[in-house]
Amino acid sequence: MKRAKPYPTFESEFHKLGAKKYYEWLGNEEEKVKKSDQKVENISEINPGDWVTIVRNYAKEHGKDNLRNKYRILSKKVKASQVWFDGNSLNEAGYTP
Repeated sequence: MKRAKPYPTFESEFHKLGAKKYYEWLGNEEEKVKKSDQKVENISEINPGDWVTIVRNYAKEHGKDNLRNKYRILSKKVKASQVWFDGNSLNEAGYTP
């Protein structure tokens, strides 16, 4: 975010809205997910753009604290080049195969 370099899947949204409005939009989307009562079901794979971590306990704590226990942990071995960090935290990354 500091470099204004969005994830490629969201790049068109970034260019359409501009940096400031893009990050506001992204924050609003996050809040919608947090407030949703929708259950996580039938998810069996990690998709491009998904939030990932290399620390299982971090995923558990994040799910309990931020997602009101509406989470499911999946695991997958991938190349290091398929995981990107925005410099915010080594515990939080994106998956880009």
